[in-house]
Amino acid sequence: MKVNRAEFILVNNPLRGLIQEEYELNILCKMSSLKDIEIALEIGCGNGNGTKLRLTLMRK
Repeated sequence: MKVNRAEFILVNNPLRGLIQEEYELNILCKMSSLKDIEIALEIGCGNGNGTKLRLTLMRK
């Protein structure tokens, strides 16, 4: 995916990772009926931080 400089900075910003960890992840877990998973496919863009966070939370 080709992004412009502003998009690149927003996607790779450490603040975005913090927001994902503190806010988005809790919302996704509340919305999901899946509690324990082994295999998942996430289609997104970014540096992969969201995927790492989801794996950490879902593998408890």
